[in-house]
Amino acid sequence: MEQKDIFSALYKRAMGYESCEVVEEYNNTDDNIVLSKRKVTKKTVPP
Repeated sequence: MEQKDIFSALYKRAMGYESCEVVEEYNNTDDNIVLSKRKVTKKTVPP
C-alpha cells in the first residue's frame, strides 16, 4: 500500500462513510437461473 492509500483509508474512517450491500438470491427453474430477490442495504459507518 502506498502512503496515499493509507491516508485515504484513515480519513474515510475518521469522517465516517456510507456503503451499499447487495444480496441477490437466484432460483433454478427449467434449467435457467433466474434472479428472484435482490436486497440493497445502505449502511452508514459513523466516525
